[in-house]
Amino acid sequence: MGAKKLLLIGLGDRNKFTPELMKQVASVGMEEALRLGVTKYAFATDLKDAGIDSPTAEVAGYGVTGAVNAYRTQVFLKAKKMANFKPIQKITLLAGPAYFTTAGEGITQAITALK
Repeated sequence: MGAKKLLLIGLGDRNKFTPELMKQVASVGMEEALRLGVTKYAFATDLKDAGIDSPTAEVAGYGVTGAVNAYRTQVFLKAKKMANFKPIQKITLLAGPAYFTTAGEGITQAITALK
């Protein structure tokens, strides 16, 4: 997958990682995507490649929650003329084949909770 822009967000000490941290990471990612004028946004929440054995569904769910909450905040601010951005047209959550189903379960739960 080619990308015109790439943002890397550090997670800090790998031994202090918690799934809830992904909510903040995804929020920062969404805010930066909007600031940069991105209309198609992809992010990866799985940390297995980095050697962190995290609960895939939970981490994916927090990622979706953080991104959507940040977007909703910016929409609210835009309505109050306190922010200006291009709307996001598409969000893609990247998950490897081995974790696709599990990540999907966490995403589905997060979307249900956000409604």
